[in-house]
Amino acid sequence: MLLALCACGPDDGGGTDGALTGSTGSTDTDPTETSGDPVDPACSCIAADDCGAPLCQPVGLDCDESCLNHQSVTGEDWLKCALEALRDRTPGRIGWYTSTYGGQFSDRSDVYIQTSGEAVVRRSGDADLCSYTGPDSIHILAEPAHFAGCLDLVIGRERFDCMTEGLLEQRVACVLEEDHCGGA
Repeated sequence: MLLALCACGPDDGGGTDGALTGSTGSTDTDPTETSGDPVDPACSCIAADDCGAPLCQPVGLDCDESCLNHQSVTGEDWLKCALEALRDRTPGRIGWYTSTYGGQFSDRSDVYIQTSGEAVVRRSGDADLCSYTGPDSIHILAEPAHFAGCLDLVIGRERFDCMTEGLLEQRVACVLEEDHCGGA
């Protein structure tokens, strides 16, 4: 059996290398389909790029080498806006990120709040000369009281961590991670 691993290579359009897709756990080359079945209806807004309008600017951590526990938050007002939207289940998009080495390494999450108590999460980021999109998924949100408690915290970093911890278990996998790397 031949096993080849590629950390960052050109996209050959070959799909997901047999990784799990969709909510059924089947394999397929198109990450938005599962064994020929339609995409989970909960994921349909991703394909239509219509999961919700922006509510607040993304809030985040801009760090040097790593994000330490005392790292200050960029966008305290945006953090308050995001926490209030999560608490109130206001439909729309909020987001957060971490960035190190001047943005050379970053992780971004766009979180589309749904009135159902779930969120559609679209992820992306950068790692040196590579970037990635996905995995996109649907998660259960913590109860509104969790986010109200986050708002009561005094230190911005604690409010940020509390907010991101309120994104609970994944309910549906919609789109797998895809790497995009530059090079010759």
